Amino acid sequence: MHGVIRRYRVRLGTVEQAAHYAEKGFLPIVRDIPGFVSCHLLDAGNDILTCIALFETEQGAAAGGTSGRRSGPCRRS
Repeated sequence: MHGVIRRYRVRLGTVEQAAHYAEKGFLPIVRDIPGFVSCHLLDAGNDILTCIALFETEQGAAAGGTSGRRSGPCRRS
């Protein structure tokens, strides 16, 4: 099992709105990566959204780490 952990600072709207945006735009992209197992969005407080994605393979995790580079309402922190 391999994972990717990313933290984003929400710059427009709320963490809840950013999570909704991620569910509609980012998560469908990640779900299509071979070896995808699960993805979890966590409100880490102070306008930080944390994404934890799990993959069966190292290659899947590497692809998950580079997907969704468009920042949308969040900026990677």
